[in-house]
Amino acid sequence: MIMKKLFSLLMMAMLAMTMVFIGCKKDDDDNGGNGNNGGGNSGGNKLSPPAWIQGSWGIVEIEELEDIELIKFTSNDMIYYGYSIQQLFPNVPGYATYTLKETKKNDLYEITITAKITGVESVSGTFSFKKGDGTYIDAAFVEEKTTVNPDDYERLYKL
Repeated sequence: MIMKKLFSLLMMAMLAMTMVFIGCKKDDDDNGGNGNNGGGNSGGNKLSPPAWIQGSWGIVEIEELEDIELIKFTSNDMIYYGYSIQQLFPNVPGYATYTLKETKKNDLYEITITAKITGVESVSGTFSFKKGDGTYIDAAFVEEKTTVNPDDYERLYKL
């Protein structure tokens, strides 16, 4: 399932954010500064999802629950459970660097996220989306050095 496989990358993001807070505290103590060391993503981590995938996608009619939005694509971002991918994976100078790489084809859109954190082995994972008929897409998440198999995909519906 997409959510379970994303866990390792999210843990890396949380580790980086912890390092940000430690780094900011250190800046305050050592330099009397405000702790603002520039965080956030560099200009190289911009996304541009294709038009066919833009909009909200999720699970429709699970028992008595309402529709559940999992992923939303805008013209310049992917929002996962309400969080921008660029917010989930911020570059933190001296601690963590995240690279977002897009692959776009007529019927396929992929985002590969590579996390390089100081003192920790780098990890990566890929979100893969197959174009459906306009009412659905097929979505998968695979970890580093793994190929996407047909069984990895889950169907998400346009909300």
